[in-house]
Amino acid sequence: MKLTCTTPKAAIYWLTQVACIAASILLTACGGGGSGSSGIVGETPGSGSAPTSGGPIIGTLPASASQLKLAAGNIGTLGNIDGPASAARFITASNLTIDSLGNTVVWDAYYGVLRKISPSGQVSTLASHYVDLPQSDRCADGQGTAANIVNVTSMAAGNSGDVYVIDVDCDAIRKISGTGFVSTIVPQLSQKSGAVGTNYGWSGIAFDRNTGNLYATTYRWFTVKWQVVHEGGAVVQITPAGTVSTIAGKLAVTGYADGPGTSALFNQPTEIVADSNGNLFINDCGNGAIRKIDKAANVSTFTVPSPGAVECTSKLAMGTNGNLVLVDQQKGIERISSIGQVISKMSVPTNPNMYDNVPLATRSMIVDSYGNLLFANRSSVELLTPNGSLITLAGIDIVEGSADGIGQSAQFTQPGALATDMFGNLYIADTDHSTIRKMTPGGMVTTFAGVPRQMGAVDGIGAAARFGVPKALAMDPKGNLYVLDYYETPEIRKITPEGTVSTVLKTTSDWASSNSFKAIAIDANGALYVSVDNVASTNSQIMKLGGTGLLATYLTASGKVRSFSVDGQGNIYAVVNFALRKMTPQGAETIIAGTPGNPNVQDGTGGNAGLGDASTIVVDAGGNFFLVDTTFSLIRRVTPQGAVSTYLGTLWSSGIFLGAAPSSLYQPQGIAIAGTTLYLTSGNAVLYTGQ
Repeated sequence: MKLTCTTPKAAIYWLTQVACIAASILLTACGGGGSGSSGIVGETPGSGSAPTSGGPIIGTLPASASQLKLAAGNIGTLGNIDGPASAARFITASNLTIDSLGNTVVWDAYYGVLRKISPSGQVSTLASHYVDLPQSDRCADGQGTAANIVNVTSMAAGNSGDVYVIDVDCDAIRKISGTGFVSTIVPQLSQKSGAVGTNYGWSGIAFDRNTGNLYATTYRWFTVKWQVVHEGGAVVQITPAGTVSTIAGKLAVTGYADGPGTSALFNQPTEIVADSNGNLFINDCGNGAIRKIDKAANVSTFTVPSPGAVECTSKLAMGTNGNLVLVDQQKGIERISSIGQVISKMSVPTNPNMYDNVPLATRSMIVDSYGNLLFANRSSVELLTPNGSLITLAGIDIVEGSADGIGQSAQFTQPGALATDMFGNLYIADTDHSTIRKMTPGGMVTTFAGVPRQMGAVDGIGAAARFGVPKALAMDPKGNLYVLDYYETPEIRKITPEGTVSTVLKTTSDWASSNSFKAIAIDANGALYVSVDNVASTNSQIMKLGGTGLLATYLTASGKVRSFSVDGQGNIYAVVNFALRKMTPQGAETIIAGTPGNPNVQDGTGGNAGLGDASTIVVDAGGNFFLVDTTFSLIRRVTPQGAVSTYLGTLWSSGIFLGAAPSSLYQPQGIAIAGTTLYLTSGNAVLYTGQ
């Protein structure tokens, strides 16, 4: 990637009047206390700077973005995007089944929606929508997204594309037709009105395609001295006519006994599956056994009970040829023959793209007609072939790490704040790895200072230095990079263009017990400003580092400041209480756009606009403000006249999707301008606008 700067002379002059970079601070204030310089020691900023470097060259960005592109890292994120398999995003894929038509139906838990993956790989939303839990209609039936499904813990495929789910928060078994109509078929257990403090609920669900009967497991639980106790267990049959009856076990009696119907006993039955002949197999986890129920409701032992043989978290699925598949995060994957003998074993594969080799999630698993195992793996649905090959069926892996390199070969883990220098180099706070990374205009990413995942507060050159949690960056006119860092207490560090790290401001534990740094900015003269929160105040103070190395109060905002910018006249710009404000050194405050107390997202002008949860701020050479809204995954643009528009991202869409703007973002964090290019961090990637 080659960056060209087309900044006009007027823009360069304006640059001398405007601060370069400010970044949001996401760490909550840790306590209350002093003001002024008490508890803070420091040095004069700007000393030791190399005269061959300088601050960023900032141009005027286009009024609307053209393309969203990848500069470095990986675009794999959580999200809620429908579309082709590789473009789709899941945010919490946690349960799944394969319907009778070959569609994979996935419960995406965070937003409370059922997603459908067609055999051709197209992902769509089948039913339900996100709803706040306190709402009275949160368990509403209806068509598609008009319905509400709250918390699916088990799924089973019926006939004609129908899917049945246990919605534990609605205490119900619900049916979703192939066209997405949601209905409640069993509202609650009749035993729900039992002893005070005793709870009953549905656990697992299975469907017999021969008879059309549903089968569900249930047990009761209660709390004794803050310890949850499980006991008893039964298997319930629901006929197509809606008749509910217990076919095996006793709900309130714990034990282990084979035999016909209700003479059998269980201890916390969880998973249940049906074979093609109508036999049922149950994870009787309290007894460490797999039990079998034939069509005559006779209960027998399928695998010999043994402590730890099966866990309550173990998942069961019916495979091809009548073989069972048992999956456990610790014990791995076992295929069990129809006579109860283990045929094969393998470990749960790890995700090769994850930094710590995290194994696949085993919260839900199903077997397809080819014997492949499908896992709901949070951001994706993964397919594991019988020979152990792992394939992403839909969604995308979250690739993270700290590798240096060009483009996608570089890796980050939740990168945050950004800053640029006069040469177009980009500096990235790789927060999770406690390092500062550098990306050249050609796209080469290196570790500029610090060592991945080695935290500390150590000054030195490059890899000899240590950082805690670097949260904000700002570049001075001489090319020195300032870092707002958290390690035990808030600190401000300085990195010269050669990579020498020193501590500019260090706070004491007493001061940090009641105060915290929230953001930093630097003006055209190299003066450093810090936003400080005090636990006893609802208003942030903007403080300025003086020539003596001590902070002094510059102004007090009318609320909390998470990010700010400063211009050549000393005016401060920040979003305070959902409104973009200008604050003069004399204390006068005016609103440029947004309405105090209004958290809505709305394009418009002045008070008619809504800024959502925008905070992090940068300013281009035309005086236009660019605001990061992490909550709604948006970049907003505000003109000097207060006209607000959405520059990048789509409201209610989450997940990185490259291409024509505004496209889609995932919880953007940092933002910076180099020439006429806007850079931002999103997920584990550095993105930029371009043609």
